[in-house]
Amino acid sequence: MVASGSAPSFAVFFSLYEPLKAALQHTESAAAQNSAAVLAASGLCAIPASVVAVPSDVLKKRLVLGLEDDGRSAIRNIFQKRGVAGFFVGWRANVLKDVPFAAVKMCLYEGSSALYIALKGGDSINAVENAGLGLFTGA
Repeated sequence: MVASGSAPSFAVFFSLYEPLKAALQHTESAAAQNSAAVLAASGLCAIPASVVAVPSDVLKKRLVLGLEDDGRSAIRNIFQKRGVAGFFVGWRANVLKDVPFAAVKMCLYEGSSALYIALKGGDSINAVENAGLGLFTGA
């Protein structure tokens, strides 16, 4: 159940993040412009990612709290009692958490990546290094 919300949410976030960051950066890639683009893109991308993640989170919480016996009955009961809006209970609170969290997380990731590339020499990092940096900054 958790993966059904997290994976699509991450997919939405990262499919929007790079194109939006690139669109926000100017042709001269000054550090301040890059930082502002990372901050804005990550904050903005957290909103649609949250829209995707919250319904799964609502279901998960109802199951963990013992309010429902299984996922199917939870979906049915939420829809019968509150309609589609019932799947988005708490969305505003999640967005207030997700936007700054994503901004900080991605600024740390982008900064760590730039530092690693500078120390390593070269202009890119491979998938394993990228995963390690993601793990480091996510922690």
